[in-house]
Amino acid sequence: TSILCTDNDAGGTITGLTIGNTYYIRMYTYYTTGPTVQNVCLKTPPPMTYVSSTTTQSSTGSVTAGTINQQIIRVAVVVNGDLNPLSVTQLNLNTNGSTNPATDISAARVFYTGTSTTFSTTTQFGTTVNTPNGSYIVSGSQVLTGGVSNTTNYFWVVYDLPCNATATNVLDGECTGVTVGALQVPSITAPTGNRT
Repeated sequence: TSILCTDNDAGGTITGLTIGNTYYIRMYTYYTTGPTVQNVCLKTPPPMTYVSSTTTQSSTGSVTAGTINQQIIRVAVVVNGDLNPLSVTQLNLNTNGSTNPATDISAARVFYTGTSTTFSTTTQFGTTVNTPNGSYIVSGSQVLTGGVSNTTNYFWVVYDLPCNATATNVLDGECTGVTVGALQVPSITAPTGNRT
């Protein structure tokens, strides 16, 4: 399988190679006379480092009692590099801003969508927290996706609403900490907006 074909001194950079795998390089020239010079530069990719994190309000649309996996906030974790990948192991969350979490929230979950900004319930991070009211922690182990430039990974906090949730009450949340090796505080912990 060819992963790069370059022509006429265009050069090229290949990333995402796996240490320990064997790769073959084939070089040729158009010319039948005279010397040609080909340069191949191999270097170790940079180790993954934590860059930043922030929290946004992923949706402000209205919600309906008796529904599940309603988006509340999205936590973005930015890393750089891909050698020795880092993992998120804990999110420190709370229900601040919600009118009455004790009766309006039956469960909270976190989902991970990698570098995709599209919400999906395919990959749950940690376990479900039943009846969150105030501060709570979701622990798990999610290896982050990196690259040669800053790469953003997305975690989504969602709530389940019981059938007797009050329609006019506000639902909201905050992320006050992300553990990526060490505890990191997002630049924004309580984003503007909420859901009703």
